[in-house]
Amino acid sequence: MTAPIPDPGQRLLGELLTRGTVVVPVTRIGAAWVVGGLSAAAASVALLGALGVVLVLTQEGGIGAALAVAAATALLLAVTVVALVLVRRGGHRPVGQWVLDARGVTVDGVGPVPWGDLLPPEHRMESAPRDDGYRRVLVMPLTEAGQQRALGLAPAQRRVLNEAVRPTVWGPRPLQTLLVRPTPELSQEELGAVLEQARQAALTGRVPVPH
Repeated sequence: MTAPIPDPGQRLLGELLTRGTVVVPVTRIGAAWVVGGLSAAAASVALLGALGVVLVLTQEGGIGAALAVAAATALLLAVTVVALVLVRRGGHRPVGQWVLDARGVTVDGVGPVPWGDLLPPEHRMESAPRDDGYRRVLVMPLTEAGQQRALGLAPAQRRVLNEAVRPTVWGPRPLQTLLVRPTPELSQEELGAVLEQARQAALTGRVPVPH
């Protein structure tokens, strides 16, 4: 995966290579999908409202009925726009933090996951955390040694590293991947590119150890 790294990502890398550690605030994955859905809904409401006004004017309802349709459409559109603004604000609010250093990645206090236990980021279909469906997400797969090491973590700690690790009737699922989250300034793919460069730098000894 070779996503370009924008300026915020370059700053994170620069801090890691200079200071030997960097804190990365992360947000929820689904926020962008909800924003996109609400944006589409707002456009649909506006279009349907305009069509409704045209249809009413061409029927016997006249201008009064057309104004009623327009008012109802405006109200629904306003509610949709307010919801969109609230979701945008909430979706960009940090809900956790990653710490990158020469040892590896620490996720909300769990870790560090050694860089040598991680493979380059890739997209995979993984279980959705709150239903029985699947979703396409960006992850850093664990090596076989990393998966064995992760078995020593408590189930709750595995879930911190990847929320798809849910309990089943056969017990907790093994941890196979580290879920990459977006940040307030970087998408999953952009942060994934930062993580891959950080991984390569750490494995080649270019990340200093803080004193």
